[in-house]
Amino acid sequence: MGDPEEKGNHLHVLGREPDGSVAVERYLPDGTVQSGTLHAHQDGKPLGPSEEYVKVVPENGCYRCETIYRGEAAPRGPARVTSEEYREGWDAIWSKGSQAVN
Repeated sequence: MGDPEEKGNHLHVLGREPDGSVAVERYLPDGTVQSGTLHAHQDGKPLGPSEEYVKVVPENGCYRCETIYRGEAAPRGPARVTSEEYREGWDAIWSKGSQAVN
């Protein structure tokens, strides 16, 4: 797998950026090639829709790449909070039988 032209899910390092990220080419099993950057993950920071959390393992001059988690597209529209617990809480607070709190 040292040859970047081989099919497989692996990375070839192109260089380092001034901010500490690493420019790479990713060779996917279907033969497509993607360019991108690797960054150290920051706890608490969500992944964007085109970002992935990957495991990178050195292998014969390249790096084998395994996707651990893929960022999801942001939901469209307002939050949906219509669970049974939400409805029960709403009724408990706003139903005609409830008493006003001063």
